[in-house]
Amino acid sequence: MSPFKVYLYICIWSNHLTLDNQNMKSNLIALVIACAVLLTSCSHQIMSYNAIVPQTSDSKIPYDLKGERVSAKGGTIDKATQKALALAGRDYNALINGTVTMYHYDFILFYNVVYKVEGTPIKLK
Repeated sequence: MSPFKVYLYICIWSNHLTLDNQNMKSNLIALVIACAVLLTSCSHQIMSYNAIVPQTSDSKIPYDLKGERVSAKGGTIDKATQKALALAGRDYNALINGTVTMYHYDFILFYNVVYKVEGTPIKLK
């Protein structure tokens, strides 16, 4: 929902649709408060890592191939890691030297948590 729609709903709800200065000020204050409370988000870096290896890999840390840094978002850390490895290409099966960041988005009565995994893909031997 756009901030303008929130503003209109607040104005209609509070019956302040007149154009005098006092009501415009109260409408503006209500709009700012509604946007600050209802449409917030934050992010936290929850870990740094030297290597993330999927559970299906039985390889050791020595690697043959090193790729360009990649990042991907997902609903879980595992899904974000799998997306990042898919973006890197079929030759890679692990990530090294990266971070995991959690994003928390609040929307009125609902929220969404997304994890972002960044790292350098490698092909383990």
